Amino acid sequence: MHRGGAQIGRYRVLQLLGHGGMGDVYLATAHGAAGFEKPVVVKMLRPRGRHVIDLLKEAFIGVGLDHQNVVQVLDLVEHEGRYHIVMEYVRGFTLAHVLDDAQASGVAPPVPMLAHVVARVAEALDYLHALGHGLIHRDVSPSNILLGIDGRVKLSDFGVAVLASEAPGDAPRDALVGKPGYLPPECFRGARPQQAWDVYALGVVLWEALAGAKPFPGDTVRTIRNAVLAGPPALDGAARGYPPALCDVATRAIHPDPAMRYGSAAELLHALVEASPPGPLDADLHRRYMRACYASTTFVQKFGEVPDTRLLLAGRELTPTPMPEADAPTMDASQPPIRIGLSQAGGSGWARGEGERLAARLATVIGRPAVAVVLADYRSLVDALAAGALDLAWMPPAAFVEAEKKGSRALVVASRLGRTTYRSAIITRQDAPVRSLAELRGQSVAWVDRDSASGYLFALADLLGELGHGSELGRQHFVGSHRAVCEAVADGWATAGATYAIVDDDGAVATSGWHERLGPRADEIRVLAFTGPIPGDNVACRPGLDPATQRRLADALVALADDEAGRAILHDVFRAEALVREDRDIYGDVRRTLEALRVAGI
Repeated sequence: MHRGGAQIGRYRVLQLLGHGGMGDVYLATAHGAAGFEKPVVVKMLRPRGRHVIDLLKEAFIGVGLDHQNVVQVLDLVEHEGRYHIVMEYVRGFTLAHVLDDAQASGVAPPVPMLAHVVARVAEALDYLHALGHGLIHRDVSPSNILLGIDGRVKLSDFGVAVLASEAPGDAPRDALVGKPGYLPPECFRGARPQQAWDVYALGVVLWEALAGAKPFPGDTVRTIRNAVLAGPPALDGAARGYPPALCDVATRAIHPDPAMRYGSAAELLHALVEASPPGPLDADLHRRYMRACYASTTFVQKFGEVPDTRLLLAGRELTPTPMPEADAPTMDASQPPIRIGLSQAGGSGWARGEGERLAARLATVIGRPAVAVVLADYRSLVDALAAGALDLAWMPPAAFVEAEKKGSRALVVASRLGRTTYRSAIITRQDAPVRSLAELRGQSVAWVDRDSASGYLFALADLLGELGHGSELGRQHFVGSHRAVCEAVADGWATAGATYAIVDDDGAVATSGWHERLGPRADEIRVLAFTGPIPGDNVACRPGLDPATQRRLADALVALADDEAGRAILHDVFRAEALVREDRDIYGDVRRTLEALRVAGI
């Protein structure tokens, strides 16, 4: 076991978080240039042969995954003859902790919270299952669903994942990999593992959350097996305030007959959304619930407090990186780091990696430490910037307008193809029968989130303008990123979606969400309509940041266009050719669009 302060490569161990099936899990910090530090999780392998294979499998599978609801694998380290896997740190606890606390306190979690968590995991499974080769997680359970205090929902632990093509049949011993209470009846009969088993396991999670108890209790594999083969007991959620339709979804998801269950994660997600109370699944309510839950006296007494990463990073020794330029500023380690916020709308892996890259560049230029902070969504960025928990944030226009009301100001605006504006594109599949916005009445639409200008607000305003404000739009899905929107449309899960696009003077698409996120599949997308111009994303600063620091940061951001390394950051981080100062008020249309939607009750 590692003690606090132990060094594993560039990672410094801080404290033990828990014990897993393959090894111990630690909170650590990754060290980089200019005193850069970032909290991470390090899983240390127990020295057993099979576990080495499982850990390497987790590393090699995980490093290829990029989804906002899947824990990101960052590194694989060999240290003193043992392998360690390094993953993103989700500051919080697991769904198992939350359900345990709810059962002990007698207070059932609210329906929107449970629906939101299960829906996000269903989206993660839908992503995994669509990757090809028949990837199966095989260990979906409450203890592998991480719930961040910032609202993030993450599926973790791919140590026993397998490809369907590699999963042997007629081998009951192998088929029992995973937790017995979350495996379907056919597993105990030696059937070959299938992706549908993950959907069944998530159904067990939902059933357990609604009932406040496990559907298949037992202390041994034999007793659990007998309970699974007998089928789940009747689920009556009325006593806990859960709607019967949601209970019906959970019951069907774990029906003993595979033919009676949901055939895919997407099908379970659709049923979950249909069965949930009126209104969208609310990420804001979920985030508030998690904060209140983790701060409650009963939870803290039982499981401890959420680690405060600000305290973990406080007092560290900073070693300035030598500067190549003769006139480069000296690193002032006595100052607190500049905190730069990004959301996961571009993908969680992108936000993490590119945020660290930007932080290192700014630290080098301004001679002051800088750190990247990745938050769950744009609303979290607004709240954190307004509260002074961030110094800078990379913001879309709608989120900025909300932050502006709380005293934030824009330092620089993104310029692409010589423009500080872009557009929202309402897209569908090439082979979709819809040919106009009017034909989207009653159809499903995928959005990024409610604060995304190109991924929701401007497209919604145009759509309502075509259909009428009282029109039924059909099922709406808030999927969290532009990549997820494009994939939802390309895969046929949603009829239409909204993402960003830049249109040149001839009306041709110069770049877009589907070109940048789908690669070769971009040709599967067709544009139904473009909105009017949207002012560019910007880097905003917190209220009260002193003017001198504002000027230095703005100068450093504008100067990115002056050298090759800076231009690479502009392209990779900001999807821009330059960051420019913009003295005009270019956000008037955003304010008007937001007000029009507010008046319409959106």
